[in-house]
Amino acid sequence: MTGVSPDPLATLHRLRKLGADQARRDLAASLAAESQAEQRHRDAAIALKREAAAHPADVAHELANAFAAWRPRGLAELSGAAVACREATAHTVLSRAELATWRAAERAVQSIQDERSAARRVEVQRHEQVRLDDFKAGAKGSRGHSEGS
Repeated sequence: MTGVSPDPLATLHRLRKLGADQARRDLAASLAAESQAEQRHRDAAIALKREAAAHPADVAHELANAFAAWRPRGLAELSGAAVACREATAHTVLSRAELATWRAAERAVQSIQDERSAARRVEVQRHEQVRLDDFKAGAKGSRGHSEGS
C-alpha cells in the first residue's frame, strides 16, 4: 500500500455513478416491459375486435355460441393487459424518479469535488504568490544591502 488514503469524495462519487448506471439499466428494463405490456394490450384489443367482426349477431347459431364462449376469455385478456400496462407505466415512472435521484446525488458530489479542486488551485496560487513576493523582497533586500556596503 502506498500510504495514501483514498479520497472519500472520489469513493462516494464512484458509488453514486454506479447507482446511476444501475438506475439507467432499470429504466431501460422498465421501458421494455412497458412497451411489451402496451403491445399485449393492443393485440388483445385487436383480437377482440377481429373475433366480434368475424361473428356478427346474424350468423349461424353455432358460430355465435363459439364467440359467446370465447368472449369472456378475450375480455379477461384485454383487462389483464390493461392492468399490466398501468403497472408497467407506474414502474417506469418510479424508475425515472430513481434515476433522477441518483443523477442529482452524483452531480452534488461532483459539484463538491469541483469546489474543492477550485479551492486547492486558489491555495496553490496563493502559495506561489507568497513565494514570489518573498523572492522579490529578498532580491530587493540583497540589492539594497550590497549598495549600502
